Amino acid sequence: MTTCMETWIVSDRSALQEHYGHKLQENALPPLNNLEERNRYDVHDSLTHASRNCSNAYAKGKRSFEIVGKLDPAVLRQHLPTFVRVDRVLNANL
Repeated sequence: MTTCMETWIVSDRSALQEHYGHKLQENALPPLNNLEERNRYDVHDSLTHASRNCSNAYAKGKRSFEIVGKLDPAVLRQHLPTFVRVDRVLNANL
């Protein structure tokens, strides 16, 4: 189960690259397989670490929501089974 928004964020590497640019240390991010099984604090820490040299380093709040707005739902569906469920439920009820 997705336990934090950072799981969604780290799953879309294109959006991260677009947002942070060349200073993003993508190799500091967790592998894309089994992201939802990873500890939420580990995912958050890896995202913070990967963006630490960027002028707009990751932080909860306004910065995190800026990135969420750039995420591609198709990419999230590829890597996050619970996102598929959330998407299906929201589409059925909206």
